[in-house]
Amino acid sequence: MYLLEWLEGDKRQVVGIFDSMENGREFMRKVPGYRLEITEEDDFSFEDEWIEYVKLPDIAMIEYKDYQVPISRFSFENDIIVVWIELDHLDAVPLQSKMDSGHCEKRADQKKVATGATRVDAYSINNEEVEDYVTRREVQFKKCVALSQKLGYDISRECFGSEDGEVIFIRKKDAKEKERWHFLTHMDPLFVEMDMEKELPELLKW
Repeated sequence: MYLLEWLEGDKRQVVGIFDSMENGREFMRKVPGYRLEITEEDDFSFEDEWIEYVKLPDIAMIEYKDYQVPISRFSFENDIIVVWIELDHLDAVPLQSKMDSGHCEKRADQKKVATGATRVDAYSINNEEVEDYVTRREVQFKKCVALSQKLGYDISRECFGSEDGEVIFIRKKDAKEKERWHFLTHMDPLFVEMDMEKELPELLKW
């Protein structure tokens, strides 16, 4: 399922939900000024999708199946970005899987991870990976604390909620109260992948 939104600056109009992208674009082709450009580059393709503001009428009622969806030039000021958000239907029939017998049988223990991403601190992590990511991130922090203390340092975990996310600061254990802390590392995806025993001593060479 796909949620369709029209976005221009801080102006946002939620349009509706479609069973597929194909159905959604069938609807969009009825909208005055709709444009879709697909650029092929090497093994990738890039899609730009927007509505030309200058081609919008005062008001249009876009007909689609049993609905009429309004769009007006008075709702926006410039070209409008077309945004698709893939959604899961959480009330849908439970997943079924084919068993060795070849029959479809419900599996009570089989759960699908919801489509999309989850924000962890300052970073968006794919939902398929987020549980493992958060667990590994916290394990890495504990390793960082233990190894730092072993090397004679105290650490401080700060800046949660900031634009760049959480940061680890460090200083010598015997530092005076007013002695400043030094930046060590952001707790970003690269931090999660660090070889702590090997890389931390290098980071401490400041």
